[in-house]
Amino acid sequence: MKKIILILALVMLSVTTYGQEFNKWALSGEFGNQMVGDKTAVIVDEFNHFGLGLRYNINEIVGVGLTGGYDFTSLSEELKSGSFGPEYDFEYGRVNLEGYINAFKAVDLYSKRWTVLFHGGTGLSFIKSDGIRYDYENIRDGKSYNEFNNKETVVNIRGGGTLLYKISKRLAAYADISTTSNINQTNKFDGSGRITNTGMSSNVTNISVGLTAYLGKKNKEHADWYVKEPIVPIIKNVSEVTEVHNTYPTIEITEEEFNTYISNYLASQPISEFVFFAHDKDVLNDDDNAALLSAYKVYAQLEQNPKWNLTIRGFASPTNSSSDYNQKLSERRTNTLKNKFIKMGIDSSRIKVYSFGKDEKRSDIMVHDIARRVELLITKE
Repeated sequence: MKKIILILALVMLSVTTYGQEFNKWALSGEFGNQMVGDKTAVIVDEFNHFGLGLRYNINEIVGVGLTGGYDFTSLSEELKSGSFGPEYDFEYGRVNLEGYINAFKAVDLYSKRWTVLFHGGTGLSFIKSDGIRYDYENIRDGKSYNEFNNKETVVNIRGGGTLLYKISKRLAAYADISTTSNINQTNKFDGSGRITNTGMSSNVTNISVGLTAYLGKKNKEHADWYVKEPIVPIIKNVSEVTEVHNTYPTIEITEEEFNTYISNYLASQPISEFVFFAHDKDVLNDDDNAALLSAYKVYAQLEQNPKWNLTIRGFASPTNSSSDYNQKLSERRTNTLKNKFIKMGIDSSRIKVYSFGKDEKRSDIMVHDIARRVELLITKE
């Protein structure tokens, strides 16, 4: 039976990774400490926490996973006299089915190295505590001790956050803080009796660090870091001219006459240019020849026609980010172009700036690259 389950798991792993744009499986291991929330467990003398997790990403933002943890510590009971009783051993194991959300991608932010995962779910806790404690009802010679050994399995709920740092396509380091709440626990950790309250009876909080190994094809990014390639428009000439009939006489002009014609054209016909930006960017790169050429063409016409003005209109793509974030992004893009023209010598009084935020007309993801733009419009006003 175990062999069949292993074979099915390997088949599932192969099927879900083949043909995907990104890898979906991740295996993690961690160690750290814990804080035990129980009224009878007031001192932690030593602590150890170990955890494992297997995660599957449904898409770039949402995933599900199976996690497990084991904690060992020594606790002590605070006595009525204000002193502390003898230490006792506390072992805590758990297994949880959890959901994950990539917070950075959910709000349409992207970092090459950092992201945050929020996770939470339900599962089972396995509680064990044993040792000795003072028996106040049967005191002999001033002190009396009772041995106790409690074992209990209860339902739990768990939640937390993980800060991920990408080391390579195959490996990431992380820091995690999570709290597991045990529900309807029967006995107190120190063996002093039954818990009277219902609901969340005790908490175990883990602070840990670990490593995540990404499974799948070596040449692919994991969903945690995958970013779609920008769409490059492809223009095809669908009509073919097989024969040309020239009905106009051929006129030969000199280079000087041609330059004069272009100069006169620029002086009479205001031009418009678009400058496109990369996802979540607001700067012009020196190697972006198309954007720089558009800016210089507009500058040349403004320089040649001192009475003409420039209107700059900025847009952002309608992503999952908030409207306020996209509004500020479009403002930064328009200010980038405005500052460039001012530095080239165009007076700021000749420049009007408008920022519109999300370009809702380009809601289809296929045209988000067109929405991330600044329009440069020359007017004769």
